[in-house]
Amino acid sequence: MATDPSDATHTGVPSAGGPAHRMGAATFVIGAAVLVTLVGLLAALVTWEFHPKQTTPCTLNCPQVASAPASSSTLMGEPYTFTSSQFGFTVQVPAPPWKAESTNSAGGVFDTRAGFIDILGASGTLNPTQLIQQALSKLNQQVFPNIQAVGPLHGAHIGTVNAQGELFVSTYVPQSGQSFPVGIGVMVASRNGVTVRVLALTPYDVNHDPIHGGMAPDAFDIDYALDEFRWAGQ
Repeated sequence: MATDPSDATHTGVPSAGGPAHRMGAATFVIGAAVLVTLVGLLAALVTWEFHPKQTTPCTLNCPQVASAPASSSTLMGEPYTFTSSQFGFTVQVPAPPWKAESTNSAGGVFDTRAGFIDILGASGTLNPTQLIQQALSKLNQQVFPNIQAVGPLHGAHIGTVNAQGELFVSTYVPQSGQSFPVGIGVMVASRNGVTVRVLALTPYDVNHDPIHGGMAPDAFDIDYALDEFRWAGQ
């Protein structure tokens, strides 16, 4: 009895009487080459993914690992804003490793990456020259034994107000370790009956032009803080 081909179950296996389909040599070679290429690409991708990546060197405002802060210091997030409750001025300072060393109603001292900045408010329009000398006199003479005047700080400003500023150099003599030169910038500005005095200290490169250069890269962060300074009412 003949069987209708439409009723047959197709298993995918050639019948005993049908022709055998074999892969040609050319087809085999091409397929093998494609397989080898894919395996090679996969291996290269895995190697690239897990290989340590090189990063572009940072040259300005680079994050640095801060040393363990003193117990009296407070680490600051970005942005950290300090406001004087007595004089109403506000200043934003960069992210850690900057930290607030001490603050009160009139101002504060902030540790930078390699130095510090001291901001102090006072009532009235006071004599800038006297305030600058007062700020220097408060520095420990044993730690800073040979403070010498260099010249005016050109373009000095505190926020939007032009300031009278002077640059000084000295040797920093730590309790332990090697001494090195530092630059000390002091500036004073007044607005609406409030005077603000800023003293900033950073390492100093004596091989640079002492008036237009020499301050460490940390000075860029200090300049940022002075740019972000806001007087009361601003």
